[in-house]
Amino acid sequence: VFNQDLLPDLDIANSKYILSFGADFLETWGSPTRYARGYGLFRDGERGKLVHISSRFSLTAANADEWIFVNPGTEGILALSIAHVIIDEGLGDSTAGKQMTNGKLGPYLQKFAPPNASKITGVSIDKIKTIAQEFAKSKPSLAIGGGTAGAYTNGLYNLKSILALNYLVGSVNKEGGIIFNPPPALPNISGNQNSTPFSDWERFTQRITTGNPSPINVLIFRGINPAYGLPDSLRFKSALKQVPFIVSFTSFIDETANVADLVLPEHNQLES
Repeated sequence: VFNQDLLPDLDIANSKYILSFGADFLETWGSPTRYARGYGLFRDGERGKLVHISSRFSLTAANADEWIFVNPGTEGILALSIAHVIIDEGLGDSTAGKQMTNGKLGPYLQKFAPPNASKITGVSIDKIKTIAQEFAKSKPSLAIGGGTAGAYTNGLYNLKSILALNYLVGSVNKEGGIIFNPPPALPNISGNQNSTPFSDWERFTQRITTGNPSPINVLIFRGINPAYGLPDSLRFKSALKQVPFIVSFTSFIDETANVADLVLPEHNQLES
């Protein structure tokens, strides 16, 4: 949504209106200690308003000014309906909306008009309009999504729709909104952890089995357990029998350590 490799910071402390879709930031989600501190500042002085939208009555819902029940999995539809009201009533940045929909903002949002969205989400038409108006007018405002909102097969689309609301109200990389973390101080250091594509494991397993393009005589594992984590269809564990010498650096005797010729115990995270 933001074309960033690093998770952004949520400036809860300086926001005036927070729409939280399933993000239980006062209980277990994200960084509860940091968010709780920001929430204290959010409530101090000119008291901000928190609206929590979810299908579960969580600790964050209990502390919110308003908890709105939404049918499970429909959080993204509700977010797009809020976007529809903001654009339709001229309360937000329509240019940003057009950029996000390749210039097809009107036709795209029309199917998410409050009467249509209300039937799916279980949230009344009046409530959708009220939330949209308050969110757009109470600047700086912040829309966050996570937890239950992302815990469905359509979770990615839910979260994209929710986070996009910040563009419409000018809360991207602004105080009281979504704040981008700075890049690392040293070059060539990435803040994200890239995982190995499954296709690479397929090629690697084939190399172990066939010895092409070159045989593997020594194989070293550290901090991973592919003998357990990879699917059985890959037959990775049986392929390991063809490697003459296997070393496992690990703190635990797991499935990969069990097939290793040499296990070298490491300190656990707290010890190191």
